Amino acid sequence: MKRVFVNSSLKEKILLDTEQTHHILRVLRHDTNKALPFVSAEEGKMANYEFVSMEGKESLWHRVSDVLSLEKKAPIVLIQSLLKGEKLEFILQKAVELEADTVFLVGTAHSVAKLDESKAVKKKERWEKIMWEAAQQSGRSFLPNLVIAKNIPNLLELKNQLYPDIRSYIAYENEEGLTLKTALQE
Repeated sequence: MKRVFVNSSLKEKILLDTEQTHHILRVLRHDTNKALPFVSAEEGKMANYEFVSMEGKESLWHRVSDVLSLEKKAPIVLIQSLLKGEKLEFILQKAVELEADTVFLVGTAHSVAKLDESKAVKKKERWEKIMWEAAQQSGRSFLPNLVIAKNIPNLLELKNQLYPDIRSYIAYENEEGLTLKTALQE
């Protein structure tokens, strides 16, 4: 089931912007006579809405069900070094589809890709849009977070602030003694 995320709380009536309206009515070809489920990205809540009218290029929707709170599971966190080109966008899309709650991006010493400070805001907006679209496409209940760290120490600090109780595992291709299965059983 496709979901649509809104940036506001699930009020009695909501006004969707031009981009969201286009996506629902033109891309998804939603029948305006049927209710559509929405998920609020900020609250993790869901409700059904019916189409009311067009307000220019925006659309007005009316809530027709109670607001349901969705339960969160144990968090899944992905830490990814920066990659060149479309590879990173593909990984972000797949991380969302695999239910990652947070994706940390970090520049590492051996990364070819570097994040230019002047372009960081634009890049983050693009990556968040890719994640937003993947979440809607895959029917996610929650919109994942995207956190960009400057380096590994900064990454660990940010990770510990957001997830102080989470245990971390780092994949290392030359590890011979400890398998992931063994580490998870401990």
